[in-house]
Amino acid sequence: MKPCHLINGLVCALGLLLASRSAVAESFDFRSVRWGMNRFEVMASEKIAPKRMGRHELLYRVSLFKRPAHLMYRLAGDRLVGVRYVLPVKLSDSLDKLEELVSLRYGVASRETGKEGAQRVWTAQDRTVRLFFPKKGQAVIDIVSRGASAASSAELASLRSSARDAVVSSL
Repeated sequence: MKPCHLINGLVCALGLLLASRSAVAESFDFRSVRWGMNRFEVMASEKIAPKRMGRHELLYRVSLFKRPAHLMYRLAGDRLVGVRYVLPVKLSDSLDKLEELVSLRYGVASRETGKEGAQRVWTAQDRTVRLFFPKKGQAVIDIVSRGASAASSAELASLRSSARDAVVSSL
């Protein structure tokens, strides 16, 4: 075999390897998970054990924006439908400052007012991301898949209350 054929073959193989790796990385919806995964698939995607497991959630301690945070995977019908980060905020933090950080990932946000007060919302084809301050000293980044709308209202109400309870009890 001629050296130029060998080099061309290696370059092609390397290109295919890089293309397949990026295709796999892009197939994830959030972190290393896809919407609709079951609880065991979600747990296998994380390198650490959950801090708490409930019927509708898996709670982890992670780092976000170089500070400790709680990461909650939210399940409905044993399928991943949402993710919530709860992180402490500093006195110097503002909604605008955190919006800049989240916008690096999700683009331009709209400014809205919800029951929690001022919030920033990013809407994509497969998810809605909300950033808000539910109480002093705490920020929440809530990511909900479009598939969450298929969950029953009772399941979603249970998810909301279990999410509040799990985060409050873990702080």
